[in-house]
Amino acid sequence: MEPESAPSPVTLGGGARFWVQPPAAPLRGSWCVEVEHLGSGWTGAIDSAAPDALLHAAGLEGAFAVRVRVAGPGEPPRSLAPLAGARTELTCGASCAALIGIAGGEDGTPAGFWTVGEALCR
Repeated sequence: MEPESAPSPVTLGGGARFWVQPPAAPLRGSWCVEVEHLGSGWTGAIDSAAPDALLHAAGLEGAFAVRVRVAGPGEPPRSLAPLAGARTELTCGASCAALIGIAGGEDGTPAGFWTVGEALCR
């Protein structure tokens, strides 16, 4: 599924939505956040080429798996681990939006990711 641009103001309803909070400092390399609905197999992704994108899992709610992959210059892609307290599976209702954030290390390399299952609901 192709991500759409995040609307302003945020529109909720009609299925779970997902946003990514990139690190405050630029990362060396690229990143990709993949979200999969565990009941239907629906998948979507937001990457560093379009970091402001929004995923809308139309008509879906419930459990979603989150994977974050990064690739540095001259390095193969690798999975990023969740930070303490973050989950690789989160719950998001049909009238809510979940937030996935990428934390950068001091040297510009990705350090991990964090999640908020229902960061915004109506």
